[in-house]
Amino acid sequence: MKAFVRKSSALLVTLLMFLAVVLPVSAEETTKTDQIRYVALGDSLAAGMTPYKGIDDGYSDFIAAQFKTEELLDTYTNEFAVPGYTSKQTLDSLENAKLKELLPTTNLVTISAGANDILSNLQKTENGPTIDPKLLPGILATMQANVKSTITKIHEYNPEAEVYVMGYYFAFPHLLDQQKPELVKLSKIFNSQIEAAAVDAGAYFVPVFDAFGTDAKNYLPNPTDVHPNKEGYKVMAAEFIKAYKADKTVSFKDVPETHYAYNEIMNLAALDVLPVSEDGLFHPESSITRAEAALLLANVLDPTVPQLQDPGFKDVPAAHPAYPAIAHLTNIGVFSKAEYFNPTGELTRAQLAKIVVKATQLKKNPAVNVAFADVRADHWAKEYIDTLASYGIVKGNTHGQFKPTQPATKAQIALILYRTLEL
Repeated sequence: MKAFVRKSSALLVTLLMFLAVVLPVSAEETTKTDQIRYVALGDSLAAGMTPYKGIDDGYSDFIAAQFKTEELLDTYTNEFAVPGYTSKQTLDSLENAKLKELLPTTNLVTISAGANDILSNLQKTENGPTIDPKLLPGILATMQANVKSTITKIHEYNPEAEVYVMGYYFAFPHLLDQQKPELVKLSKIFNSQIEAAAVDAGAYFVPVFDAFGTDAKNYLPNPTDVHPNKEGYKVMAAEFIKAYKADKTVSFKDVPETHYAYNEIMNLAALDVLPVSEDGLFHPESSITRAEAALLLANVLDPTVPQLQDPGFKDVPAAHPAYPAIAHLTNIGVFSKAEYFNPTGELTRAQLAKIVVKATQLKKNPAVNVAFADVRADHWAKEYIDTLASYGIVKGNTHGQFKPTQPATKAQIALILYRTLEL
């Protein structure tokens, strides 16, 4: 499956709040290049059918609301989702002239299709709904083909669109326990077939069966209807958001889950701001250069940082790849002005403490005082080191030392920067 890098929403909200205080950006400077343009296709679940035959907020509305809260949403519509649509009708809806015009600029599509292929063939019996086992293979094969064709067609309109196919919950929680097993088995087979179709066509699958379980009367309150209430739709939306964020997670082979800075590295990686080598590795224990640190800070604070006044470093010409970042950070006081910047030089741990504290304008926690054996009272970086230590962002080694002159590693800057931003 195609891997995508997307901003981690939790950290993004933190950054947006931080930027609003530290780096106000005018309306003219903002762009929508990373904004989500979302179209929900399919049946009554995307349309928002209620358990009592009305139309209200469905799972796609709650997904859009979540993105809007995180300031990620540009546009959203579910007007092409129609209650009762089968997988074939969902596929045919792609011929709608308005939708054909919209899809080339859409970067996120969700599809809920296939349930009506099954529901329309269920027969009511005294033992509950059932389906002719002779018909089932053909129904599933047709449904799979239609779902795959729908995804393929969307990608023809827009190869970069991310497509998520929603799974289905168990729709008959009000049946007697002895009536459920065959339908539970059918539901699981049905979901597995949808998942296979999605993956084969290059889309993502969102499982919701386990989130509902087989006794979700609280989400499906009407015994005579298969549609969830708002709380049920919220569960579906939450499962989508979980899958969406999981699929955006970047992984480095040299950063195992047991690494002390794993969470911080992965969260910053989701922002696509970390310096990554050509081999696709992070090299967490390698030292970071002053230029790399400037790029990382500038990208986190403002990815579209302007080229401000030349800071005057003789070794950082305007053609240097890190020039905009170094110029910007120097002009707002993160780096000190001098004759030389030494861009390829290693950033020390003391220097790291300074630039993170100054960039984020973090103030020391007055209730906590931490003393390091190798940071004297007159050390030039003591106030910055003490500030980070007062929040537990940095800690001494077993000998109570900070090692201020030691080169900072890529893992250390990721850990310190992320923890500082989380405050």
